[in-house]
Amino acid sequence: MKYLYLIFSFCLLLSFNNLQAQDWAPVDVGINGTVYALCAANGVLYAAGNFTTAGNVFANNIASWNGSTWNTVGAGLNYPPGNASSALCEYNGNLYACLGDNPLMYWNGTIWDTAGTHRSE
Repeated sequence: MKYLYLIFSFCLLLSFNNLQAQDWAPVDVGINGTVYALCAANGVLYAAGNFTTAGNVFANNIASWNGSTWNTVGAGLNYPPGNASSALCEYNGNLYACLGDNPLMYWNGTIWDTAGTHRSE
């Protein structure tokens, strides 16, 4: 039983040390609003929600993080206040944004375009 206690204590100590080694780090100066959706696509992290700036750049409700700086994603996402993007996903190289009751939008790397309509029945 003594050996079992020593093994358990050793495993617990290793787990605790491993947890201490993992720290959260700020992503630049952050975003000035609320982020509702995150998506990693093509090596870039996208954040969408209700905000106007990310880091020190104008970001109309969506921004991308390349690992060192925030960037705009085209002209951003326009939708009525309080109707923020609730989901982001990547499919076939395009980034899709679900905008509540508004049309599904996709970013093809150059512009945002309508992918279809959202139906809530």
